[in-house]
Amino acid sequence: MTEFFKVILESLRKQPFQVMLLLAACFVLYSMMQDVKQEALNTKAALEGKIAQVNNEVKECITQKEILSVELATLRERVNTYLSSAPKRRN
Repeated sequence: MTEFFKVILESLRKQPFQVMLLLAACFVLYSMMQDVKQEALNTKAALEGKIAQVNNEVKECITQKEILSVELATLRERVNTYLSSAPKRRN
């Protein structure tokens, strides 16, 4: 790692303007990367919220389906009881 710093210091001595431009560019890229990271975290949080909402809606649909299945079974039983107790018609 010290060799790296030696190269940087030597370059800074020989070409200070170019090194400063490079450092400025690195800072700008780092700043942009932080913005992208924050946006990704915000998007992740929003998606997780939507996923939770959809999961709750799916659970509600499953509950409603179960209730309707019970009601349908009750109606079938009532219809079958009615049909079995009704007098037979002759054609």
